[in-house]
Amino acid sequence: MRTFAILLSTLGLFFQGIPQAQSKTPSTMKFTEESWNFGTIQEADGEVSHTFVFTNTGQDPFVIERVTTTCGCTTPEYTRAPILPGRNGTIKVTFNPESRPGPFQKTITVTSRSSQNQNQLHITGVVIGRPRSPEEEYPVAVSGGLRTTRQTCGLGYLPRGGTKSTTVEYMNNSPTTIALDVAYAKKNNYFTVVLSQKTLPPGGKGVMTLSYDLREADLWGRLNDEFHLVINGTPAKTRFSATGIATEDFSSLSQQELDQAAKAVFSSQYYHFGNLKAGSIRKREFTITNSGNQPLRIQHLKQGPHTTVTLHEGMTLNPGQRITFTATLNTTGVESGRFMDNTVIILNDPQRPMREIRLAATIL
Repeated sequence: MRTFAILLSTLGLFFQGIPQAQSKTPSTMKFTEESWNFGTIQEADGEVSHTFVFTNTGQDPFVIERVTTTCGCTTPEYTRAPILPGRNGTIKVTFNPESRPGPFQKTITVTSRSSQNQNQLHITGVVIGRPRSPEEEYPVAVSGGLRTTRQTCGLGYLPRGGTKSTTVEYMNNSPTTIALDVAYAKKNNYFTVVLSQKTLPPGGKGVMTLSYDLREADLWGRLNDEFHLVINGTPAKTRFSATGIATEDFSSLSQQELDQAAKAVFSSQYYHFGNLKAGSIRKREFTITNSGNQPLRIQHLKQGPHTTVTLHEGMTLNPGQRITFTATLNTTGVESGRFMDNTVIILNDPQRPMREIRLAATIL
């Protein structure tokens, strides 16, 4: 029993020596309310505002140091003078609903007393959007009254052996019916554009679907396809483009397999050689490390017209392995001014399957 008592006494002394966790100093900025619901508002009516009132419940005056918001659509105005103990101050919050139809929720963070006061305010509501003109909904004017929502479409990573699509909406803003078709700058079997409506009455709308089908195409790296719309038999001048990057299809991998996959870590992917005379040749070393748990494979290289690297397709790095390679910039035939060229590297790293080695210089 005596031994047990000594043990308890020793433990008590031990725990007394451990610093106790410091509790957060409570804010002395006390708001009458910390959230405000604007309810349903009309975009056409413009900005709405609400003023939050607070009291300094502490024993010392303080100054509001900063007020931050989660969106540029939300603007705060606040008391700038020192707030004495027991006195009130205000935070006026203004929300601009322009081009923001639908529900919204914004947070405003108020800081003072060298960050000891940290208060968050919240505003919510629902914006009823104003009617859009055809020019606003379809900002790209093509020809003959035809308008589209966009003309450049980036599809991101394209899985080899799979398909991927995106859409562009269009409408006839002319007083007459128009006939539509597609003219490809260069027809590739793996890229298609399908029009949902080839004949559009005045005010008529349709959707064109841009698709990459790589199930039969042996492609790696950047893809860029262009086309024009043919309106009443005449190709319009407006050029449409679709871009993507053909990589290995990682969609079937589980989260565990993704976590255990190869992972490429580059020492750097950019270097500027400074001022160079045209015709100069310069070299720079880079390293790649495989920090993943599976072999890292270089699946494709696309050398630039003025850049080469001492890597080759099919090169493999085991987990933990690091290699050094040389990138060369040849400025022969380059005009004076700022210049940059790059080599594209496609890897079996599911997190970032495409990398670029970019070499730059100022040509004298």
